[in-house]
Formats: sequence, C-alpha cells, structure tokens
Amino acid sequence: MGAFLDNLRKGKIAIKNYSGAAALEGDIIFNGDLHKWEHFANSLLIKALVRISARVDVSAELQQLYDEENFIQTNADNAVFGFTDSQPNNFRMANLRAGDFNLFILSKTMEEILKNLNDPRLAVFFRPADNTGDYGGLLNGPDASQTSITVADFSLTGKIFREEPGSLQANFITAWETAFLLAEAAERGLISADAKTLYESGVEMAFDYWNTTLPADYLTSGSAAYGQNGETKIEQIITQKWVANIINGYEGWVDFRRTGFPKLKPVAASLNNGLIPVRMPYPADEEALNQENFNAAGNDINQRVWWDVD
Repeated sequence: MGAFLDNLRKGKIAIKNYSGAAALEGDIIFNGDLHKWEHFANSLLIKALVRISARVDVSAELQQLYDEENFIQTNADNAVFGFTDSQPNNFRMANLRAGDFNLFILSKTMEEILKNLNDPRLAVFFRPADNTGDYGGLLNGPDASQTSITVADFSLTGKIFREEPGSLQANFITAWETAFLLAEAAERGLISADAKTLYESGVEMAFDYWNTTLPADYLTSGSAAYGQNGETKIEQIITQKWVANIINGYEGWVDFRRTGFPKLKPVAASLNNGLIPVRMPYPADEEALNQENFNAAGNDINQRVWWDVD
C-alpha cells in the first residue's frame, strides 16, 4: 500500500506539471482533460487514505486534500466508462437471454435494506417477482442439493441491467463515492468538515447517478435521516455507499471487511463455516514463483490483511 500511495502521489504531480500543448490522445475516460485526471487521482488518494486510516495517521493529508477541493465533486466529472447497447462494450448481463440471467436475484440483505429505507431505487435495480408481484430477496448461499428454488418467487434484476445496458457505467470512482469517503473521514474526526452535509450530498448525487427521484422526506425522516431515529452514522454512510455501488461488488466487500457494514445476513449454506472471506487467495503461480513471501504472508481467506482491523 505504501508503494501504491507513493506512485499515486507522484502521478498527481506528473499530471499537474504536464505542459504538453496537445490534448491527451486516446483518453476514453475524460477525453484528454488533464484537470479531471487530477481530480480522479485525488479522489483515489482519498479512498486509499480512508482505507488505511485505522492503522496510519492520515488526517493531515486528508485535511489538505479536502481543503484544496481538487477532487471529483460532481457526477459530470465521474471517472466512469459508459457501456453501449450492443457488443463489444455492452454490460455482460445484456447478453444473457436465458439460463444464466436467472442467477442474478435480489439478495435478502438488499431487499431488507432498501425496504427499510423506503428506497425507490429498489424498482430501478430489480423487478417484482413473477409469482407474487412484490420484491422478494433470496438468502445468499443456498444449498442447491437440499433446496428447491423457484426463480419466479424472487426478484430478478431490473431493466437497466439487461434491456437498457447503454444507461450503465463502469465506475472507477465517482463524486458520490468521494462524498461518502469524506463524510466517513469527518465522522471519524479525521478531517474538520460537516459529515452530515457530505453524507447528504453523497446520497443526492447517488440518486441522480441512478436517474432516480430523491423522495422529499428521504433525508429528513426514516432510516436515511442522518443520525436520527437511533441510526448509527458510520453504518448509514457505508450502507448508502454499498447500495449506490451495486455494480461494483468488490468495493462493497472492501468496505464490509473494514467496517462490518452493511449488516449482511448469514448465508444459507457455506463451504467456509458461515464466514465471509476477508481476503482473496493468492494464485498458484505466486506460491511457485514467490514461495518465501507467499509463506510469510499466508494464504488463508479468513486471515485479515494488514489494514483490516477492528
């Protein structure tokens, strides 16, 4: 992580100091706009610093980044790649016309969270179950050898993931994710800023990103109101980021590992004694070509990486 941070900082400086007369050619993210690349680098640095903040004092650097305001702040500047309606750059699920498509089912965790929030994105991300007409989630990890599952009893993914994939984007990092990271930093006392304002900005931009109208009372009453009704603020921040990042499962997994949020329901069946892995296993090549370091690091999927602490 140290080398990654150093390279990221050097990359920021290189972008800032770039003085080429011609625009950056072949840029499919920002169309050659180096200022947006600088914003991207700073947002990515904010993410990396928050991720290691339980182990390293990053408050001074985070405060400087926040004060300079040179990071992604609007959805217009998001670091994303737009999918197309047709191949070769369409979303994978758009190609699944039968069989595999039915494996993508609303989880019980997501169902309960979105219903508890009274969140209209439920109808964007998923469709009502054929047999009930309601949104129904399946507990993760069903044992296919012992459980008979009728797909029509559960909600499949919404039109945006299959019929309208040209509306989707692959997220590298966005304005709303950056806002949630800064809200977390503020709530943890890592920066001097208004966590509530940052949280609400993140929610508003996330709804806008998913082309969903934000209910007038969403942020003033109920479970989404910041710090109200007995809600835990860090849990609210991470849960909202998790929902908005539905297309980026790895990011949600990382946040769950380091925070324990959102509160995932236990899996129905497991090959890991009910535990959710906290790290990826190393590939076989690593053991063969780098055995000394491989043995020192271990390869247990339940062994936390260095920054993942309580």
